[in-house]
Amino acid sequence: MLLLEAGPEDRKLEINIPAAFSKLFKTGFDWAYETGQQRQLENRRLYWPRGKVLGGSSSINAMIYSRPGLADHTLWESSGSPCWNWRTTRPALQLSGLPG
Repeated sequence: MLLLEAGPEDRKLEINIPAAFSKLFKTGFDWAYETGQQRQLENRRLYWPRGKVLGGSSSINAMIYSRPGLADHTLWESSGSPCWNWRTTRPALQLSGLPG
C-alpha cells in the first residue's frame, strides 16, 4: 500500500494548538479550495479548507470538545442505550480530568 501526501511535515506550531487552526487557512499548508457556485447562497462560492501537509486535512482542522448534558444522556438511555446514562459515564469523564 502507498499513501501520498503533499506538503511539508506537520511541525508547524499552529497545527498543535487547536485554537490556532484558522491561522493555517490560505497558507502553504492549505489547498484553499472553493466550492462551485451555490445557487442557495446567491451563487457565492464557499471557502473549503483542505490540508496540504503531512496528515492532510486532519492537520488543519480544529479539535473541539463538547460534553453532552444530562438531557442528552437521558434521551440516549430512553432510546435503548442503557450504558450511556449519566451515572455510568460521569466517572469516565472525571478520570479524564474533565469537570464532572
